[in-house]
Amino acid sequence: MDANTPPGQHHRTFVAEVDGRVAGALRCGLVTGTTTRGVGYANGSILPAYRRRGAFTALLAAAEAHLAEHGVAEVHSWVDEEPGSLRFAANRGFTAGRTAHFAGRDLSLPLPAAPALPAGVDLRPAGEWADNPYPIFVVEADAVRDEPGEVEMDAADYEEFLNGAWARPDLDRELTVVAVLDGEPVAFSAVQTDGVDRYWSAFSACRRDSPGVLRGITSRQTVRARVVRAGDGMEILLQVLVGFVPAVIGFLAARSLARARLFLRYGFLRALLAPYSRVQIITPSIEVAEFAFAKDGRRLTSRGPKNVLFMPMAEARAIAQLIDLLRKVNRKATIELVAAGSQDPRMPTFSIGGPSVNPYSATVLGAAFPDFCIEYPEAARARWGGMTFEAQYNAADELIRDHGFVFVTRTSRHAPCIVVCGVFAFGSAMAVEALAAAGRKSPLAALFRSGEKGFVAVEGRVIGLDTVDVTVEVCRILPAA
Repeated sequence: MDANTPPGQHHRTFVAEVDGRVAGALRCGLVTGTTTRGVGYANGSILPAYRRRGAFTALLAAAEAHLAEHGVAEVHSWVDEEPGSLRFAANRGFTAGRTAHFAGRDLSLPLPAAPALPAGVDLRPAGEWADNPYPIFVVEADAVRDEPGEVEMDAADYEEFLNGAWARPDLDRELTVVAVLDGEPVAFSAVQTDGVDRYWSAFSACRRDSPGVLRGITSRQTVRARVVRAGDGMEILLQVLVGFVPAVIGFLAARSLARARLFLRYGFLRALLAPYSRVQIITPSIEVAEFAFAKDGRRLTSRGPKNVLFMPMAEARAIAQLIDLLRKVNRKATIELVAAGSQDPRMPTFSIGGPSVNPYSATVLGAAFPDFCIEYPEAARARWGGMTFEAQYNAADELIRDHGFVFVTRTSRHAPCIVVCGVFAFGSAMAVEALAAAGRKSPLAALFRSGEKGFVAVEGRVIGLDTVDVTVEVCRILPAA
């Protein structure tokens, strides 16, 4: 954060240590974006165990000395609304100002219905303005003038916006939603994340002169939000500052909550893929020397050309499902279908199909999971140690139950490597279905978050050409070698 503050802020972070441990911190700087001069800010906190020992007094003194060197005559700060904090501030010359109220939303509960989108308004991700975010800056510069506060924010600077808010590494431009009217942004809801499972609705804004978006609305509201971890759950806190919610902001908030839920659900995959610009899917392929088929009641055979490869339909379906999932998780990365032998070990790899149809899967499983064995085509089962995963048939010799597997390891260049396969091709589809259905607390999510080598086995029914009732059988995170 310090690296993304404008030079004119003279931003500095002070840290308090007590008995060799970090006890608290304080950030301070000059308020910029205003024609008012000589105003600064100083916000910090101390861990409860280290309070009443002078640590924050020392932090505040250091901050005030630093700010005074740069011409600050008035310092603003936030404190908790509890007697001790209020008394501390009053004893040091601070006077009470405005109060911020927080309302919570549990993301595990059903989302509210989104208001109707105003006529002519389209919603797009902020990433579409990555090369030229000036139109978004215009919205912020206009809206921030309505944000309540002791200092009038009437001098927004584009370079400061570019090097500050827009350049923050935690700004998620795919989750940030922009409302567009007549080809121009008129509102947005900015989102900051840690790339895993923490989500902060940073700033929602709407232009004051937007016809059709704010028609008939005389009050405005600025909403700030942050996500905090509460035990194993997630919670969004909305800091409601003033006024009523314009229809477009209400819609953006509902859309952001929906995206937040998707973001949290697949956070384990986002974290895995976030550092990479490409994702590779190695496709299964079978070189058929000779195949038989029926035509007009006759059984015919034919030789297969060496450069024409075949793929089981269920594994083609698995690839389609995987692409859809990856696109939900990371819209920025390029998804490439590659053949075994042409993959880039520096990029994350998904290998579809078992050793009998995918030589890359055979190589990875043989090296990283030597105790695992799929005995197809000699038998319809797989083995791991003392466990057996056997496919089942009905009386008509039709497959009715299969097993799928997701193996997680690393390439030779330490990029994520995931093998998705099954006893039969249906198992590959089941494995991708399980991946898409995995929640934040699922065994699959735990395996991905662990950063360790391991695998998950699933089973499901086969009805016709579809797989149903896919459930996780076993999850193993292997000890480090």
